[in-house]
Amino acid sequence: MREILLLETIYGPFWQDHITYFRDKIRNLFDQLDIEIDLITLTESGNIYIRFTGLDEEFAFNLLKKEFHVCKNLTEFEVNSEVYGKLIQVGKYGFGIFTNIGAIYNDTFTDALIPLHKLREQLMENRKISTRKIIDIYGLINNMPIKLLITDIDINEYKIEASLSKDQLLLFNKWINNEMEIINICGVLKSKIVKVLNQTNHKRDIKEIKELGLFEYSLICKPGTEAPGIISHIGSRLPGIEMNAFIPERIRSI
Repeated sequence: MREILLLETIYGPFWQDHITYFRDKIRNLFDQLDIEIDLITLTESGNIYIRFTGLDEEFAFNLLKKEFHVCKNLTEFEVNSEVYGKLIQVGKYGFGIFTNIGAIYNDTFTDALIPLHKLREQLMENRKISTRKIIDIYGLINNMPIKLLITDIDINEYKIEASLSKDQLLLFNKWINNEMEIINICGVLKSKIVKVLNQTNHKRDIKEIKELGLFEYSLICKPGTEAPGIISHIGSRLPGIEMNAFIPERIRSI
C-alpha cells in the first residue's frame, strides 16, 4: 500500500464536481497500471489524499509526484531551493503574504511568509506600498499558485520565509510588458469558465485562458478590454468564486 498527500486542493462551491473530475483524472492516469485505488479524499484543509495498492504502486507513486505537487516534511526543505506554493489568507496580514508550500511538521502545515519588505523590493522598486495595495495591483487571490525561493527556515519556531522566484518575477514582468489586463480566477474548471464567458458574450474579449494549477487560471484579456468589467458581468454566474484583476496601468501610475 502507498499513500500520498498532494499540495493541490479542492475547495469552493463546486468542490463536489471537482473531486469527481479529479477521481476521473487519476483513474485515467492509472488506466494501464496494476493499481487499485483504495481512497481519494480531502483533508480538513482541502488537500487531496490518495491511498492505493497493486503491483505497480511504486511506479504509480512516482507518477503522481511527477504530475502533481507533493506535501513533505518541513525538514526536507532547504534554503535557496525553489518551491511551488499556493497563496493563502491573502490580505489578512499587513506584514506580508503567506503561501502553503506543502511543508508539514508534527502533522501541521508550516506556511511560508513572503515579508512585506521583500514584496516591496521585488515588485515595487522598494517603494513604501502596503501589502493590501500590492495584492490589488497584481491581482493576487487565495489559492493562486506561485513559485518561491526559500530564504530562511527555523524548524524550532515552525517558520519559513521566502521570496518570489526568478521564474515568478519573469511571469509578472511579462504581464506588465504585454500591457493586457488579466483576470485571475481560482476554484473552477476551465469548462465552467468557458461556459460562463459564452453566456455573457465575453468569450470574444479573452485572448487566452492560461492554466496556473488544477483549478486555477489566468484569463488574458484582448487589448482594450477592461478586466474589472468582465468580472462584474461573470461574477453573478460564479457565486463564491474568488477573482481579481491585474491591470498594468496601476503599476505605471504609482
